Amino acid sequence: MGHKQQIAEARERMASRFWTWAEFRALPKVLQPQEAVLEIASASFNGGQGIAVLTTHRVFGLRAGMGGREFQERPAETITAVHSKRGWINNTLTIESLTGSLKFSAMEAEDAARMEARIRAALAWPGDDAEYGQYGHGSPLPYADAPAPYGGMSRAEPHPDAAQRLRALRELYDQGMLMESEYQAKRAEIIAQL
Repeated sequence: MGHKQQIAEARERMASRFWTWAEFRALPKVLQPQEAVLEIASASFNGGQGIAVLTTHRVFGLRAGMGGREFQERPAETITAVHSKRGWINNTLTIESLTGSLKFSAMEAEDAARMEARIRAALAWPGDDAEYGQYGHGSPLPYADAPAPYGGMSRAEPHPDAAQRLRALRELYDQGMLMESEYQAKRAEIIAQL
């Protein structure tokens, strides 16, 4: 299945398609031949409206307009966690990676939940309960001819103790028990030990 059909299917699942026409025109230009498009959502990142895209190889934000394109990505092999927060109007999805966080906001709740579930399923650690099974056991991809999750690449998995420590640290931060500066300092310390 080609990118055009994958994009069309993902676009049909979007709860909101407002203000995304320029991004959909630019999207084929940033896709790599070997990756498959899994999910797309209208989202804000870095202070402007664009789209969040999940492929078999990465998660990225794309904003296009008369001033050019803005593009931020997190390759699959660097992603360590995904978190979302639900609100009445503003739903956020944060992708944690070894290279830093990528935060999407102003997402429709349905789009944020669907994208989060797909990422969690693809990144599940052995023993994790994920909607689609453990990583490497069953594909969350809807296409029979698509590459394996994240293109068959083995995700660079931090030491299980480090991954567990990062998750626990994020939970403390999400519960408001750590200030952002404390969270970032401790996170950097754990990553430096890898």
